[in-house]
Amino acid sequence: MRLPIIAILSFSTITGFAQNFQALHGSPYAGSMGTDYNPAAALNMPYKWDLTILGLQQKSITNAFYIENAGLFTTDTAYVKGKNGYFRRYAHASNAINLFHFSYRIKEDKAVSFGINLRNYVHGSTTPFYWNDTLTNDALTFMQNNAQTPMLKGQAQTSSWVEYNLGYSQVLKSNELGRWQAGVQLHIMQGIAGGFGRLDNISFQQQKVGNTTDFLLTDTYGRYGYSKNADALDSNLSTGQNIRNFLKGNKLSLGLDLGIEYVRYYEDPVGNSTSSPADYDWKIGVSLLDIGKNRFEYGKESAIVSGAQPNIYVSQLENKFTNVKSASAFNDSVRTVVGHFDTLRGTFSINNPARMLINIDKSLPNNFYVNAELQIQFASTRTPLRLNTRELSVLTVTPRWETKNLGVYLPVQYTTEANLWVGLGLKAGPLVVGLHNLGWLFGRNSLPNGGGYIGIQIRAKQPKERDKWLCPTTK
Repeated sequence: MRLPIIAILSFSTITGFAQNFQALHGSPYAGSMGTDYNPAAALNMPYKWDLTILGLQQKSITNAFYIENAGLFTTDTAYVKGKNGYFRRYAHASNAINLFHFSYRIKEDKAVSFGINLRNYVHGSTTPFYWNDTLTNDALTFMQNNAQTPMLKGQAQTSSWVEYNLGYSQVLKSNELGRWQAGVQLHIMQGIAGGFGRLDNISFQQQKVGNTTDFLLTDTYGRYGYSKNADALDSNLSTGQNIRNFLKGNKLSLGLDLGIEYVRYYEDPVGNSTSSPADYDWKIGVSLLDIGKNRFEYGKESAIVSGAQPNIYVSQLENKFTNVKSASAFNDSVRTVVGHFDTLRGTFSINNPARMLINIDKSLPNNFYVNAELQIQFASTRTPLRLNTRELSVLTVTPRWETKNLGVYLPVQYTTEANLWVGLGLKAGPLVVGLHNLGWLFGRNSLPNGGGYIGIQIRAKQPKERDKWLCPTTK
């Protein structure tokens, strides 16, 4: 049946604005955005404080469609094109808005941080099926093209929340060779919106009906839900009142980041007693990020279904769902198709993108550096019984040239769906901008695979020579 599969893919391509300031990972000038990859990294900044006023981040991956003739330097008319063929479809997006991220060094060996994030993750995937957008894609034609497909399955989930972050980092031990430092960051989270869909065992039997070939629905299993606050939206109310109603009563929960880092000094440091925390030969950090989950109450149209009514053919399904314009109307149509229908009540949880991140950074002469980062995800987004989110990168290597006020970054990323992207980041004074995939600049069919980020940071003045930071020490 085409409808559930298309619904899942549509659901999975929603975007908002996650931890993707990729160019700055490992940089001593990341400041308050360094807690993106390790809460211990706040101790690496060579100034007393910094403030990220605003950051926007977005990353997306899909093989279900592309935007033809789309590029930042292309003026041709762009078209959304579905990808033809028989294969598994997927779509993922991670997005964030960062507000007022502040990091402050209390002493040479202690720092605190604070920040607000609005975050969103969307994931969707299906089992393999055939699609060709040059054919007449009614439900019957779709099934004829997929007559040999044993069954149709798909899943999707999205989670959006606001989080208030409180961080603390401290040097644990240091000597003339280097220092160990650790950090912790607490997330106070409030869910904004969540939803999911699971389709399984959608199967059909090919039959001859009169002079035509049709497909009898023989089995279904589906589970879908959304957060209760969506029921509060009313087209008769003002936008402001709808927003207030939507945000009212959302549940609070806690999340946690933990990190540790070893910073190795130069073997023959110049004036070590007055060297900056940014002066290092190499460093390695390990962190556990986004431990936690968001909880939502089920909306009133959330449901679980199974089985099939007798004599339901694919040729009938098009009419049953064509004019559906609301969740209640959708459920009314579903009841006429499935054998069992029950509403879902209570709460559901969607796990945050918990992962281990290993980051290695090497300093080179003349303000050059190279950074390597490995992310080990703790959960799959295709697990049938649990609802998970995850970050989209696996391995990233970033050569960079940077000073406090200028920087050029060339991150090369390998994603969870085996994409290889070459990106570009630039820093000029307080402004940091970057793209994950340079195909957005020079390609014609790269969108929406990639994404970007932009941030505005204000930093304290670097100390004069006589005031430079002492190397962090512990008593």
